[in-house]
Amino acid sequence: DDCPAFPWPMAMEVIEAELGCPVGDVFIGLNSDEPAKEPVAAASLGQVYCWRLRSDGSKVAVKVQRPSMAHVVALDIFILRKLAWLVRETIRRITHARVDHVALLDAWACGTIKELDYENEARNQDRFREQLGRLFGKKVYVPAVQHDFSTQHVLVSEWVDGPRLSDCSPSVIRNLCPVGVECFLAQLLELGLFHSDPHPGNLLVSQGR
Repeated sequence: DDCPAFPWPMAMEVIEAELGCPVGDVFIGLNSDEPAKEPVAAASLGQVYCWRLRSDGSKVAVKVQRPSMAHVVALDIFILRKLAWLVRETIRRITHARVDHVALLDAWACGTIKELDYENEARNQDRFREQLGRLFGKKVYVPAVQHDFSTQHVLVSEWVDGPRLSDCSPSVIRNLCPVGVECFLAQLLELGLFHSDPHPGNLLVSQGR
Protein backbone atom coordinates (compact mmCIF):
# COMPACT_ATOMS: atom_id res chain seq x y z
CA ASP A 1 0.00 0.00 0.00
CA ASP A 2 3.01 2.31 -0.43
CA CYS A 3 3.38 2.54 -4.22
CA PRO A 4 3.77 5.89 -5.99
CA ALA A 5 0.39 7.58 -6.41
CA PHE A 6 -0.92 8.67 -9.79
CA PRO A 7 -1.95 12.34 -10.21
CA TRP A 8 -5.27 13.68 -8.93
CA PRO A 9 -6.55 14.82 -12.39
CA MET A 10 -6.29 11.22 -13.61
CA ALA A 11 -8.07 9.87 -10.53
CA MET A 12 -10.79 12.52 -10.85
CA GLU A 13 -11.31 11.60 -14.50
CA VAL A 14 -11.78 7.92 -13.59
CA ILE A 15 -14.24 8.68 -10.78
CA GLU A 16 -16.33 11.11 -12.81
CA ALA A 17 -16.42 8.80 -15.83
CA GLU A 18 -17.57 5.90 -13.63
CA LEU A 19 -20.13 7.81 -11.56
CA GLY A 20 -21.32 10.10 -14.34
CA CYS A 21 -21.09 13.27 -12.23
CA PRO A 22 -18.53 15.59 -10.62
CA VAL A 23 -16.66 14.20 -7.61
CA GLY A 24 -18.04 16.97 -5.40
CA ASP A 25 -21.62 15.92 -6.11
CA VAL A 26 -21.06 12.66 -4.24
CA PHE A 27 -18.12 13.21 -1.88
CA ILE A 28 -16.91 15.90 0.52
CA GLY A 29 -13.74 16.22 2.56
CA LEU A 30 -13.41 15.15 6.18
CA ASN A 31 -13.45 18.73 7.43
CA SER A 32 -14.38 20.76 4.38
CA ASP A 33 -16.76 20.76 1.44
CA GLU A 34 -14.01 19.84 -1.03
CA PRO A 35 -12.62 16.27 -1.11
CA ALA A 36 -8.90 15.96 -0.38
CA LYS A 37 -6.83 15.43 -3.54
CA GLU A 38 -4.09 13.35 -1.89
CA PRO A 39 -4.67 9.59 -1.45
CA VAL A 40 -4.08 7.99 1.93
CA ALA A 41 -2.60 4.88 0.29
CA ALA A 42 -1.54 3.71 -3.16
CA ALA A 43 -1.06 0.13 -4.39
CA SER A 44 -0.19 -1.52 -7.68
CA LEU A 45 -3.74 -1.51 -9.09
CA GLY A 46 -5.22 1.61 -7.51
CA GLN A 47 -5.20 4.14 -4.71
CA VAL A 48 -7.50 5.04 -1.82
CA TYR A 49 -8.99 8.34 -0.68
CA CYS A 50 -10.62 9.03 2.69
CA TRP A 51 -13.74 11.17 2.16
CA ARG A 52 -17.31 11.52 3.37
CA LEU A 53 -20.52 10.93 1.46
CA ARG A 54 -22.31 14.18 0.76
CA SER A 55 -25.66 12.45 1.25
CA ASP A 56 -25.23 11.44 4.91
CA GLY A 57 -21.70 12.45 5.99
CA SER A 58 -20.55 8.88 6.55
CA LYS A 59 -16.80 8.31 6.31
CA VAL A 60 -15.78 6.14 3.36
CA ALA A 61 -12.74 4.67 1.64
CA VAL A 62 -12.82 5.39 -2.10
CA LYS A 63 -10.60 3.01 -4.06
CA VAL A 64 -9.84 4.20 -7.60
CA GLN A 65 -8.23 1.97 -10.21
CA ARG A 66 -5.20 3.23 -12.08
CA PRO A 67 -6.06 4.34 -15.63
CA SER A 68 -5.46 1.83 -18.45
CA MET A 69 -4.75 -1.02 -16.02
CA ALA A 70 -6.58 -3.51 -18.24
CA HIS A 71 -4.22 -2.68 -21.14
CA VAL A 72 -1.11 -2.86 -18.93
CA VAL A 73 -2.10 -6.18 -17.36
CA ALA A 74 -3.12 -7.68 -20.72
CA LEU A 75 0.25 -6.75 -22.20
CA ASP A 76 2.11 -8.29 -19.25
CA ILE A 77 0.08 -11.49 -19.56
CA PHE A 78 0.75 -11.65 -23.30
CA ILE A 79 4.51 -11.40 -22.71
CA LEU A 80 4.43 -13.93 -19.87
CA ARG A 81 2.41 -16.34 -22.01
CA LYS A 82 5.04 -16.21 -24.75
CA LEU A 83 7.73 -16.95 -22.15
CA ALA A 84 5.65 -19.77 -20.66
CA TRP A 85 5.32 -21.36 -24.10
CA LEU A 86 9.08 -21.14 -24.61
CA VAL A 87 9.77 -22.70 -21.19
CA ARG A 88 7.22 -25.48 -21.80
CA GLU A 89 8.61 -26.44 -25.20
CA THR A 90 12.23 -26.30 -24.03
CA ILE A 91 11.60 -28.48 -20.98
CA ARG A 92 9.58 -30.98 -23.01
CA ARG A 93 12.39 -31.40 -25.50
CA ILE A 94 15.04 -31.79 -22.83
CA THR A 95 13.22 -33.83 -20.17
CA HIS A 96 10.01 -35.07 -21.84
CA ALA A 97 8.06 -33.60 -18.90
CA ARG A 98 4.41 -32.87 -19.58
CA VAL A 99 3.90 -29.88 -17.30
CA ASP A 100 1.80 -27.33 -19.20
CA HIS A 101 3.27 -23.99 -18.18
CA VAL A 102 0.92 -22.13 -20.54
CA ALA A 103 -2.15 -23.65 -18.87
CA LEU A 104 -0.76 -22.73 -15.44
CA LEU A 105 -0.19 -19.17 -16.64
CA ASP A 106 -3.72 -19.01 -18.06
CA ALA A 107 -5.22 -20.12 -14.72
CA TRP A 108 -3.25 -17.42 -12.90
CA ALA A 109 -4.17 -14.85 -15.54
CA CYS A 110 -7.91 -15.48 -15.05
CA GLY A 111 -7.60 -14.58 -11.37
CA THR A 112 -5.49 -11.54 -12.18
CA ILE A 113 -8.06 -10.19 -14.64
CA LYS A 114 -10.81 -10.61 -12.04
CA GLU A 115 -8.84 -8.34 -9.69
CA LEU A 116 -9.48 -5.48 -12.12
CA ASP A 117 -13.26 -5.81 -11.64
CA TYR A 118 -14.17 -3.87 -8.48
CA GLU A 119 -17.80 -4.97 -8.78
CA ASN A 120 -16.59 -8.54 -8.39
CA GLU A 121 -14.49 -7.43 -5.43
CA ALA A 122 -17.55 -5.77 -3.88
CA ARG A 123 -19.53 -9.01 -4.18
CA ASN A 124 -16.70 -10.95 -2.53
CA GLN A 125 -16.50 -8.33 0.21
CA ASP A 126 -20.21 -8.78 0.89
CA ARG A 127 -19.70 -12.55 1.15
CA PHE A 128 -16.81 -12.12 3.56
CA ARG A 129 -18.80 -9.66 5.66
CA GLU A 130 -21.78 -11.99 5.93
CA GLN A 131 -19.96 -15.29 6.46
CA LEU A 132 -17.11 -14.12 8.70
CA GLY A 133 -19.60 -12.11 10.75
CA ARG A 134 -21.61 -15.28 11.24
CA LEU A 135 -18.57 -17.32 12.27
CA PHE A 136 -16.60 -14.81 14.33
CA GLY A 137 -19.10 -12.22 15.52
CA LYS A 138 -17.29 -9.15 16.84
CA LYS A 139 -13.80 -10.66 16.61
CA VAL A 140 -13.48 -10.02 12.85
CA TYR A 141 -15.00 -7.04 11.05
CA VAL A 142 -15.37 -6.54 7.29
CA PRO A 143 -16.43 -3.02 6.19
CA ALA A 144 -19.69 -2.60 4.30
CA VAL A 145 -19.71 -1.73 0.60
CA GLN A 146 -21.53 1.37 -0.64
CA HIS A 147 -23.00 -0.24 -3.75
CA ASP A 148 -24.74 2.92 -4.95
CA PHE A 149 -21.35 4.51 -5.63
CA SER A 150 -19.27 1.45 -6.58
CA THR A 151 -18.51 0.51 -10.18
CA GLN A 152 -16.07 -1.65 -12.12
CA HIS A 153 -13.22 0.79 -11.47
CA VAL A 154 -14.32 2.57 -8.26
CA LEU A 155 -15.01 0.80 -4.96
CA VAL A 156 -16.56 2.73 -2.08
CA SER A 157 -16.53 1.07 1.34
CA GLU A 158 -17.14 1.99 4.95
CA TRP A 159 -14.02 3.54 6.46
CA VAL A 160 -12.43 1.69 9.39
CA ASP A 161 -10.18 3.68 11.75
CA GLY A 162 -7.26 1.91 13.36
CA PRO A 163 -3.55 1.12 13.01
CA ARG A 164 -2.21 -1.64 10.83
CA LEU A 165 -1.71 -4.91 12.69
CA SER A 166 2.01 -4.81 11.89
CA ASP A 167 2.30 -1.40 13.61
CA CYS A 168 0.71 -2.57 16.88
CA SER A 169 2.51 -3.58 20.06
CA PRO A 170 3.73 -7.18 20.46
CA SER A 171 1.03 -7.84 23.07
CA VAL A 172 -1.76 -6.80 20.68
CA ILE A 173 -0.28 -8.91 17.89
CA ARG A 174 -0.04 -11.93 20.21
CA ASN A 175 -3.68 -11.52 21.23
CA LEU A 176 -5.00 -11.17 17.68
CA CYS A 177 -2.81 -13.64 15.77
CA PRO A 178 -4.81 -16.68 16.97
CA VAL A 179 -7.97 -14.99 15.67
CA GLY A 180 -6.27 -14.38 12.33
CA VAL A 181 -5.07 -17.98 12.07
CA GLU A 182 -8.55 -19.29 12.92
CA CYS A 183 -10.10 -16.88 10.42
CA PHE A 184 -7.89 -17.99 7.53
CA LEU A 185 -8.32 -21.67 8.38
CA ALA A 186 -12.09 -21.16 8.32
CA GLN A 187 -11.82 -19.53 4.89
CA LEU A 188 -9.71 -22.39 3.58
CA LEU A 189 -11.51 -25.34 5.17
CA GLU A 190 -15.10 -24.19 5.62
CA LEU A 191 -16.07 -21.27 3.42
CA GLY A 192 -14.22 -22.14 0.22
CA LEU A 193 -13.55 -18.41 -0.18
CA PHE A 194 -10.01 -17.31 0.60
CA HIS A 195 -8.55 -13.83 1.04
CA SER A 196 -5.23 -14.27 -0.72
CA ASP A 197 -3.81 -10.77 -0.14
CA PRO A 198 -3.42 -10.35 3.66
CA HIS A 199 -0.75 -7.65 3.52
CA PRO A 200 -0.47 -5.10 6.41
CA GLY A 201 -2.60 -2.54 4.59
CA ASN A 202 -5.52 -4.98 4.58
CA LEU A 203 -5.35 -5.90 8.27
CA LEU A 204 -6.29 -3.14 10.73
CA VAL A 205 -6.91 -3.24 14.46
CA SER A 206 -10.04 -1.45 15.66
CA GLN A 207 -11.75 -1.77 19.03
CA GLY A 208 -9.82 -4.87 19.95
CA ARG A 209 -10.68 -6.79 16.77
